[in-house]
Amino acid sequence: MKRRYAPGIMKSGVKKLVLAAGTLAVLAIAGGAGLRWWLEKKLSREAIVSEMENSWNCRAEIDNVSLLLMASPARLEVTGCRIAPRDEESAKPLALRAPLDPGKADVSCKRSVLEVRLQDLLTGTLNVRQLVLSDLAVREDVSKEGVSSLGVLFSKPGRETKEEAPVVVAATTKSVTPELVSSASAPAASTAGAGEATSPASAAATATAPERAPAEKKKHQRRGFEAKQLGLSILVERASLEHVEFHRIDHKSTTKTDVSDLNFTIGDIDVNPDDLAGHNSFKLALDGRLKQRGRIGPKENRREVTMAEIDFEGGGTVNPFDATTGRWQPASDLRLTVKKNSVFGGFMKVGETGVKELEKMAQYGIDISDLPMGGPLIENADIHIIPRQDRSMFAERARFVLADFELSLEKGSWLNPSDDDHNFQLRITCGPALQARLSTAVVNNAGKDLGETLLKALKDEKGRIYFDAKSSGRLSKLKPEFDTKRFLNRLLEGALEGVIKSK
Repeated sequence: MKRRYAPGIMKSGVKKLVLAAGTLAVLAIAGGAGLRWWLEKKLSREAIVSEMENSWNCRAEIDNVSLLLMASPARLEVTGCRIAPRDEESAKPLALRAPLDPGKADVSCKRSVLEVRLQDLLTGTLNVRQLVLSDLAVREDVSKEGVSSLGVLFSKPGRETKEEAPVVVAATTKSVTPELVSSASAPAASTAGAGEATSPASAAATATAPERAPAEKKKHQRRGFEAKQLGLSILVERASLEHVEFHRIDHKSTTKTDVSDLNFTIGDIDVNPDDLAGHNSFKLALDGRLKQRGRIGPKENRREVTMAEIDFEGGGTVNPFDATTGRWQPASDLRLTVKKNSVFGGFMKVGETGVKELEKMAQYGIDISDLPMGGPLIENADIHIIPRQDRSMFAERARFVLADFELSLEKGSWLNPSDDDHNFQLRITCGPALQARLSTAVVNNAGKDLGETLLKALKDEKGRIYFDAKSSGRLSKLKPEFDTKRFLNRLLEGALEGVIKSK
């Protein structure tokens, strides 16, 4: 069973933001005594650390907190924030703790700034002028059972040890697109293989919970976060993540994902719980680099390969709530540009995939067994995707031009890099060199007249030889299935046309 922490985290974060802004407004009126109380009790370094550790299963450390209450807009700045798994130091007063080793922090942020126009709270609007987190570094470890270290880190304290509590479930960060948080499976009882170390996430979530009766399960189900719980309208001029690094090791899918130089900006946030039909959107822009590696080959002779290494930029619009129900249900529409020289696959050839259809095609002189499965792009690729739960769905045909061929992903294809999963409808269109080689082979195999007729049947409206295929399952173990039925039908049509011409 999968659980999602994203709505809960969002709900908690919004409530704290609203509470902080509201308190600032009261203090601005109350004067010096109220300001002193706020600084000492609510927004001190100690108070923020305590709140984080009471909310999450973590140890937190902050270098400094600075508050400018009387400025317009009011400004809160936090520097040197680090979040690590809870340890024995967490039970000590902050002043008596040993410094947190930076290498043990799963999340760190050098600087975060919040600026709010307090006067707008009087009209029921939270007007955030700026919310910036810069130099953010996140790392995640996913166990063989699918348990995320981030899910454990941001779970409620003690959740994994309480007898009545459900199993700790992972909230995992997924990709370079905005659906950055998704769920992972609850752990199943298993042991690590010989010679393989148990991941931190696996060690941190070992308890299981008794099965609840159906009625009890229903009683304990959480309702999704709804817009009306905001309590006020929200306007955000700019919110951004700057210079983000994310590193993920997934022991279940044996993949490693590294995102670097990521900049993620949200602007024009306009949410009014009383008018979601007209005020329920924000715009986003992002750019960065992604590298994903995986292990392929038989268990006794596996090797690590680079599955993708891409440089991207783009943006889109997000509607965070369902306008009818008011529930938190983000719907986004993204357009990305994958830049020239980005690399997709290329670590194996078609003949290495064990595709059976190749033998049927070879009978007609079509031999593509030595064709690389991917490679570097020789021009930019523009893609239109719609995030759906854990997947990125292609809303339009995506075209990737490589040295030997052009690869098109048809509308409706999807991928989930974090779970090493995909479902592609493909069209492989030959480049000039590959087309010349295959044309020569077909003519030599069938003779000039029939060969040219067969080639005509294999070409698209632009005169290019193409093949249709599909692929699903693990991205690191691509095994395309060529549509040999359609391929043979095209050849048969060509052969019949050749017979008719010869009479």
